[in-house]
Amino acid sequence: MGGIKITDLEGKGPYVYKVNHMHMHGPSEHRLEGVQNDLELHIVHELVNGPSELGHADYKEKLAVVSFLFKIEAESHPFI
Repeated sequence: MGGIKITDLEGKGPYVYKVNHMHMHGPSEHRLEGVQNDLELHIVHELVNGPSELGHADYKEKLAVVSFLFKIEAESHPFI
């Protein structure tokens, strides 16, 4: 499965996260500029590796979530 590499806010990393699971919320769990969307997809990643000098096994951020927001429209987008 896919994965992501992330450097934390302190500049440590990169840490490697692999996809653990995906789930959806309808309507969206979060709001963007006060607007709640029709659907939200969460791709949940789990920490699998990082710089050995930083001790990734003890790194507290074990999960990283990438979120996509969707809005249902009356007409399909031409690309789709």
